[in-house]
Amino acid sequence: MTKVMVVGLDGADWELIMPWVRAGKLPHLQRLLAEGCYGPLASISPPLTFPAWVSFSTGVNPGRHGVLDFFARIPGQFRVRLYNAMDIQEERFWHRLSRENKTVGIVGMPVNYPIEPLNGIVLPGFDTPGIGGGKAPADHMYPQSLYRELEEHCGGYWVVPNLVAFGPHQMSQAAERIKFVTVNKGQVVDYLLTSRNWDCFVFVLGETDSVCHHFWRFHDPASPLYESDPPELRDTIFAIYRQADEILGRLLELLPPDGHLVMVSDHGMGGTSDKVIHLNLWLAQEGFLTYKEQVWKKTWWRQAQRRLLHAARDLGRRYVPHALKKFLFRKTDLIDRLESHLRYAAIDWDHTLAYSDEGFHFPSIRINLEGVEPRGRVRPGKEYEQLREKIAAKLLEWEDPYNGARVVHRVYRREELYSGPQACHTPDLVIDWHQDGAYGYLWRPSAMAQEGRPIERLDLSKSSERRFVLNRSGRHRHEGIFLGYGPAFPPGREVNGLSIMDMAPLILYLNQVSIPAGLDGRLPTDIMKGEYLQEHPPQYDSHSETGRTQEAKPYKSDEAQEIEDRLRSLGYLE
Repeated sequence: MTKVMVVGLDGADWELIMPWVRAGKLPHLQRLLAEGCYGPLASISPPLTFPAWVSFSTGVNPGRHGVLDFFARIPGQFRVRLYNAMDIQEERFWHRLSRENKTVGIVGMPVNYPIEPLNGIVLPGFDTPGIGGGKAPADHMYPQSLYRELEEHCGGYWVVPNLVAFGPHQMSQAAERIKFVTVNKGQVVDYLLTSRNWDCFVFVLGETDSVCHHFWRFHDPASPLYESDPPELRDTIFAIYRQADEILGRLLELLPPDGHLVMVSDHGMGGTSDKVIHLNLWLAQEGFLTYKEQVWKKTWWRQAQRRLLHAARDLGRRYVPHALKKFLFRKTDLIDRLESHLRYAAIDWDHTLAYSDEGFHFPSIRINLEGVEPRGRVRPGKEYEQLREKIAAKLLEWEDPYNGARVVHRVYRREELYSGPQACHTPDLVIDWHQDGAYGYLWRPSAMAQEGRPIERLDLSKSSERRFVLNRSGRHRHEGIFLGYGPAFPPGREVNGLSIMDMAPLILYLNQVSIPAGLDGRLPTDIMKGEYLQEHPPQYDSHSETGRTQEAKPYKSDEAQEIEDRLRSLGYLE
């Protein structure tokens, strides 16, 4: 029976990889490109890690699987909570494989906590709580007996490099930590593949993403955020890709001749600009949002609030014992309430038509709709549709004051991107942003604007602005990577037109398991050899239901704070 390896290089981008391949610096990837087929892989829109990996594993759009962002809105409140695996309303492909008696290994997959037992093994991804300095405990593995084995043979399983522990003057130490965790994951995967029987093994390496968020400014001399000092950090991104290439080389040694290897990324990666967008300030400027006060004015009280929030987080993260943090966060939600206050309290909801949650990655727009928002004032139907049209038209006219270029490439109504029972929870307008030249804009809550303008250029002479870009010099892009290797794929062929939702049906097919009818993704037969398809005709199951109903199980407060700190270290939160 054929074996299938699936390798996820989080945030990998062909524009980053190909120059190294052409220079002969990534020999195993060079071999895969010559002997397999490859091309761009369209992510979901916007290209966010959580919903992208869930679309990869379910084969459906976020409006069906239910994971729309890092955070879920709490109904009837201007508050949010973190998504986890219990929010996923569709079956992931490894559950189907497990039911078909395939032995499965899942290592490092995001949005996979709480862990569900299956026919095989599971090691958590970066969004699992309770891992302290980065190493996974036994109760976060399946089966738990893995813990002793991995401790003995690999020094444990290190889930994350815990970059939140490193400050602006510790980037060299942070780089070494990322390298250490990457090597450890390679050792863990090697041990698991050689010590167990398996049919399908899925491994996601998150360090290819986190290294770009932190070290793009050292890697790219053309970046507006470029730093040449210290010089030894210049090749940090390449060092992680070289380690990933070495892992791929070992996987190729372990792959049987009739086996397949599929390599993907959840999105691409590029550099960021030195310009910041404050979307709610633009909405206010255009008359769609009203503030109670000039939110950007640096009054002593507003500065004190912001400093208190950051001080509470930093001091708590670094110095408060874990047991005390656990007690405080489970008994209070002070930090969440203060963050919600800073983000939403200055908005005059009785005179606001539309607003943004102002996430740090690809902010979108919500209509202040009656019956949906706590203090909605826009009526459903004609008034709602006309307002969406008006806002979309204005967005397309928005110009960058520094160069006159258009800021927005396209505006999607939610129904253009999402379908399914969860689509009603998505933003009303999703923005496809233009690049600022070759670099992506940064985004920031309007309360942090320096001069009260919708677009501002960072003043990198200020320490606060340098801290802001510490983990934000790399930014997600829509096109990730795909590579298929093995007897099903033609060698050396470049392919196009693939979606991340196509990967679940492809992986099921390569495992010789029937594909559920009705997925949003398709089996991409156009990228495979005709003779292989004839010998192995695809099987479809028109009777099985992929949807599932499970009750959400939010993280406890201390767990949520741990995951939020991790997301903050990656630049997704302030």
